[in-house]
Amino acid sequence: MITTIDRQILTCIDALYNAAVDQRKLEPALGTISKSLDADGCHLVHHDRRNPLLDISILYSEGPILWNETLAKKFQGLIFDDPRIILANRFPEKPISCRAYLTDKELHASRVYQEVLRFSKAEYTLGVNLPGSNDDVVTGLALFRSPGRQPFDQKSCDFLGELVPHIKRLFVIQKRLIMLDMGHRMTVDALDHIPMGIFIVNDQLQIRFANASAKELFYNAEGFRAGSSRLMVYNPNEYADLQHLVVHATQTSPNQPTQHPRTICLTGEGQDVTLTAMVSSLSLANLPLQAGALEQSLAVIFVTDPRKPQEAPPDLLRRMFGLTRKEAEIVEQLVIGRSLQKAAEFLGMAENTARTHIKAVFSKTNTSQQADVVRLVLSSPVWIQKTSSKRVSGTPFDPLSQSPQRHKILGILPPKQTFTGKN
Repeated sequence: MITTIDRQILTCIDALYNAAVDQRKLEPALGTISKSLDADGCHLVHHDRRNPLLDISILYSEGPILWNETLAKKFQGLIFDDPRIILANRFPEKPISCRAYLTDKELHASRVYQEVLRFSKAEYTLGVNLPGSNDDVVTGLALFRSPGRQPFDQKSCDFLGELVPHIKRLFVIQKRLIMLDMGHRMTVDALDHIPMGIFIVNDQLQIRFANASAKELFYNAEGFRAGSSRLMVYNPNEYADLQHLVVHATQTSPNQPTQHPRTICLTGEGQDVTLTAMVSSLSLANLPLQAGALEQSLAVIFVTDPRKPQEAPPDLLRRMFGLTRKEAEIVEQLVIGRSLQKAAEFLGMAENTARTHIKAVFSKTNTSQQADVVRLVLSSPVWIQKTSSKRVSGTPFDPLSQSPQRHKILGILPPKQTFTGKN
C-alpha cells in the first residue's frame, strides 16, 4: 500500500523528470518539493565549469523568505564561511538539517547569519551538496523555514534523501538533451547557408526537414504546391515520377550499396518555372540506444532553380583570391552569367577597362579563360554564403522551427540568478 509520504515522493520525482526536458518546469518542481517538506522556500544551484551557460540559480518562495540582489551579493562574499555549506561539503549527497549539527548560538554568531540569513528570514535550513563525477559540476539544494517554526527533522532529511539520485539524473538528462538540441540547431543553421533547396522526405513524400532555400521554394509555390506537410508538384506526371524516384531511394537496405542519385525536372504552375531536382537515399540506420523502431530509410531531394544566379559576394572574392574591389565585381558578374561586355555595361566601366581587370584576375587565380574563373569560384566555398534570402519559419513540417520560443524548449539560456514566487 502506498503511504502519503510515498505518494508525495513520487509526485516530486515526477515533477523533477518533467523539468529534465523543460527547464521552465524547474520552478514548479521546486514548489512541489518545498510544499512536500512544509518549507517556506527552496533554492537550487547548479554550476558547470565547462559549460557556464548551463548554470542555474533559482529561488522559489511562497512564504516569508526574502531575497534580493543585495542579499545575493553579500551571500556570494560569505559563501565559503557559511557553516551550513561547510557541513554540506563535509557530508556530500547527505541531506543535512543545520540544527542537527549547529546550535542557535553557533549559527547566529556567524557572519552569514548576521548579514544575510536574519534578513532573508531563513532561520532553519535543510540542504544537500551533490558533487558531479569530477570537479567540473556541482549541484546544491536548500530548503528554508522562517523564525518561529520548527527545524527540519530526520524524516525531512530522509524524504530529501529519496530525491537525491533523481536530482542528479535531472541535470545529466537535461545536459544531454541540450547538447543534442544545440547540435541539431548548428546542423540546421549550416544547411540554411547553402543556396540550394534540400528536402528530406519519407516514401510518402512527407517532409521531415527542409532548409531555408527549400522553404522559400515551397512557400513561394515555385514548382511545388504549398499548404501541407507533403511535397506536392503541379504536374501530375512529374509528381508520379518524383514519387517513384523517392520510393526507389527509400527502398535501399542499410546492408546494400547506396542507390545512385536520380534527377528529374519539375515544372511550375503556368509552365514558367522549371526546377532541377536530384533524389538520393538517406538511411537512419544504426541509431543510438538501439532505437530500431525509429530506423527508417528516407530520401534527400536537392532542388535548384536555374533562374536564380549563383551568388559570389565581392568581399569574399577579394579575401579569398586577393582581388581588388573592381576585379571582384567583374568576377561576380561573370559568375551570375553576364558576358564581359554586359558586366562592364552593368558596372558602368569601359569594356577595355573590364578586360584589363579580368587579365589581372587570370594572373592572380592562375587561370587563362573566363570559364576557368567561374569554375574556380563555383568550386570554392564562396558561393555557399547565402545572402539574399529570408528565413522562413513556422512550417508545418519543422517541429523545431526558428520561432522565438525554440531556444526555450530545453532551457538553453544563461540563468545566472532567477527569483521566483511571490517575493
